[in-house]
Amino acid sequence: MVFALAALAVAAIAGCTDKLNGGATCATLCPEQVVPLRDTVLDVAPGDTSVSGFPSIGTENFILVAKFGDTLETRGIIRFDSLGQEFIHNGTDSAITSLDSVRLVLELLPDSNPHTTAPFTVNVYDVDTTAADTVAAGLVPLFRPSRLVGSATYSPADLAGDSLLVPLDPDSIVAKIKASARVRLGVAIQPTGNATPVLRFTSTEGGSPAHLEYRVTADTSVATVNNVPLSSGANVPFIAGSLSDYTIVAHNASVPNPALLAVGGVPGSRAMVRFSVPSYIVDSSTVVRATVLLTQDPNRASARAGDSISVSPVPVLVSSLVTDPHTLFNFVGSTGALGMGSNRILPTDSGVRFFEIAPLVRTWKGIADSLNPRVVILRADSELVSPGQALFFSSKASADVRPKLRITFVPRSNYGLP
Repeated sequence: MVFALAALAVAAIAGCTDKLNGGATCATLCPEQVVPLRDTVLDVAPGDTSVSGFPSIGTENFILVAKFGDTLETRGIIRFDSLGQEFIHNGTDSAITSLDSVRLVLELLPDSNPHTTAPFTVNVYDVDTTAADTVAAGLVPLFRPSRLVGSATYSPADLAGDSLLVPLDPDSIVAKIKASARVRLGVAIQPTGNATPVLRFTSTEGGSPAHLEYRVTADTSVATVNNVPLSSGANVPFIAGSLSDYTIVAHNASVPNPALLAVGGVPGSRAMVRFSVPSYIVDSSTVVRATVLLTQDPNRASARAGDSISVSPVPVLVSSLVTDPHTLFNFVGSTGALGMGSNRILPTDSGVRFFEIAPLVRTWKGIADSLNPRVVILRADSELVSPGQALFFSSKASADVRPKLRITFVPRSNYGLP
C-alpha cells in the first residue's frame, strides 16, 4: 500500500509535464503552479556501528580453508563426536580393534578456487580439547606438528574433481575408537611459495558435508565404515548440529578501528546507519530520491584488496524493541530487497560512495519509528565467498567525512477547484 500511494503521487505530479509545471490544458487537476522539488542533506543519527561474525559460526554453507599471504588465514573444524565402532563381515558384527586405512573426504564446491595456480598441501590435526573450542584463540595453538594426523599435497587440477581424499594415520583413529573418544579435526592449507590457495568444501548446512571413512581390512568385500560430522558439545540439539563443522579465522590483518564502519571480510562484517528524518519529509511529502553518502577509507590490509566486492543496502525486518546490534543484524532483508541496487567497491579505493535507498525511505511513511526503524544495513552480497573488506568513516569521524543522507522530495500540495 505504501508503494502504491507513492506511485500514485508521483504519477499525479508527472501528469502535467516532466518539469512539474501546471498548464492550461489540465487546469482542474493541475492548477497553474510550479511544484517545487526540494533537496536537503541530513547528518546521520548517533548509533551507527558495524558488527562482525556473519554468517554466524556453524551456519556456513561451506567451510573456507584459505591462506591469503599475510592478510588472512582461515581453517576448518570438523567434529566426529560419535564413531562407528563395529564392522560387518559375513553378516556378523565385530568390534573394530585395528584399521587398515583412514581418510577424510572433503566434498568440494564446484569451481572451488579458480585462483589456485600452484600445488598446495592440506594438513589435518587433532584439535580435540577440553577448553572452549569454538574460539579461535583456543584452537589455533592445537595446529602444531605433534598433533598432525594426516597430510597430502594436491595440484590445482585436483580442485576440478568432486572431492579431496586426505589420508589419516590409522593408529591415531583406532586409539580414539577403542577409547570411545571423539575425533575433532582441524583442516589447514599450506601454499607453495607466494601462492594464495583457497579450499571450499561443503558443510553440514550445505547438504553434503565432509565425512570420515575407514577400512578395517584391505579385503574389499568388507564394507567401509562411514562417519558423518556430529557434535555433542551443546545441550540444545539445534546448536549442537550447527557446530558439527565451522570455519575459524587464524589470522586477520584487517582490524578496523572504532571510527570506521566495516563491510565484508571474513568473518563478514555488516554496518548499520541510523537516520533522524523530519516527519514533514517522511509523512507529508513524496520522496523522489534518497541517497546515503559514505566516505570510503582505503583498506590496504584487506585480503584480495585488488578484487572488488559487491555491497548492498538492505532493510531491517524487526522493530526497535531489538536493541542488540548482533541480533538486529541477523534480521535483515536479502540483497536487492525493495529494488535497492548494489555497488561494486574496491577495498583500496577512497572517496564518496552513493547508496540509493528511496524505496526504503518511502516505507517509513505513516509508520512509527518503533515499528519500522529509520535504519539501513550495508552488507556484502557474497559473505565468506569474497574475502575483501571495505571501510567507511562513521559519525565518530570528522564532520567532512561523516555519513550523510541526501533526500530530494516534493512537499504535499493541496489541489482543488478555486
